[in-house]
Parts: sequence; structure tokens; C-alpha cells
Amino acid sequence: MDKKEMKQTMDTLMGAYPFSVTKISDDVAMSMIEVWFKYLGQYEYDVVEKAMDNIIKKSNWFPSISDFIKEIEEPKGRTGIRDYDDPIEVLEREEMTKAVKRKQEWEKRNGKPEQLQEW
Repeated sequence: MDKKEMKQTMDTLMGAYPFSVTKISDDVAMSMIEVWFKYLGQYEYDVVEKAMDNIIKKSNWFPSISDFIKEIEEPKGRTGIRDYDDPIEVLEREEMTKAVKRKQEWEKRNGKPEQLQEW
């Protein structure tokens, strides 16, 4: 998901929960988008959009970032795979998440590649 799609998500949420959001400045809105993107940007837009649809259908209150993460990651039913998930895509997402975590751990120990000197 990119930041433009994150803004679309936030706009939809504000439309779905109009009384939960007061008028905010552009700076605060951009900060909200940045924070939400930090935690949800790793997911594909269609996955976040489907999670949002499910949350809007069952929640009376403006959701939190953790509500989205729970909706996306917590297994549903006996298979642990949501009805809209393609099993291959589920495996690919899990492997991508593992790879990103391994990269972050490596960078934490060794520094980012651009910080390393050429030998």
C-alpha cells in the first residue's frame, strides 16, 4: 500500500464515522496518515480495504491501528485463512513479513547497507 491509498483509507473511515472525527488541521491529518502508514503500509491495499469493510460493518466506533492489524492477521475459522485470501498470497505475505523482519534485525546489528563502507 502506498501513502495515497492510505489517505483514501482514512477518508473512507472519516466518512464512515463522521461524528468520531473533529475538524483537524492539514498538519495533523498528514501526521495521522504517516503513523497509520507506518503500521499498515506493509500490507497490500486490497487486504487493508477488506479489513476496513469488515470493521465498518461490525464496529460502531472509529477503529484503531491495532483493530486493523487484528482484523488482518488473526485467523478466522478453522483454516486460519480468510475467505477472501488466496492461499498462495497468504504464504507469500508470511514469507515477505519474515524477510522484512530478518532484514530489519540485520540492519539493527550491522547498519543499513548505504551506511556500510565499500571494501
